[in-house]
Amino acid sequence: NSIVLTPIYLVLGCTLPLFLGELNDPVSFKRWEIPRLAGVISVCIGDSVAAIFGNKYGKLKWSGGSEKTVEGTVAMTVAVFCSLVAVTWYEAKEAVCIHFLIYHFASSVFISVFEGLTKQEDNFVVPLFSFCALSIFNPIQ
Repeated sequence: NSIVLTPIYLVLGCTLPLFLGELNDPVSFKRWEIPRLAGVISVCIGDSVAAIFGNKYGKLKWSGGSEKTVEGTVAMTVAVFCSLVAVTWYEAKEAVCIHFLIYHFASSVFISVFEGLTKQEDNFVVPLFSFCALSIFNPIQ
C-alpha cells in the first residue's frame, strides 16, 4: 500500500511549495524563489544524496530504530546548503553575502535533521517543513 502512495507523496511534496509560495505572496516571485524550490531541493537533491551516501558510508543510525544514518544527514546538509547557495548566486548574479550563508546553513541543518528524525512519509512532510523553514529564515522579508 505504501509503495503505491510513495510516488503520489513525491509529486505532492515537490509541487505543494510552489503553490504555497503563490498563496503567500502572489505579486513578488523573487521574494519566495528559494522557499518555492523547497520540494526539489529537499527531496530530489537532499534526500537522494542522503540515501546514496547513507547506504554506502553510513554506520551510525539515528535512535528509535530508524534506518536513516547520521552520515546521510550530514551529506544531505551539505547537498541542501550547496543547492541553496547555487540558486542564490544564480539569482543574485553576484557574490553571496554572509547573511545568506548563515540563512542557508541554518535552514540546511534544520531540514536535514528533520528528515533524519522523521518517521512520517518523508517525501511529503520534508518539503512542507522545508518550505516553512526557508520562509521563516528568509533574509529577504
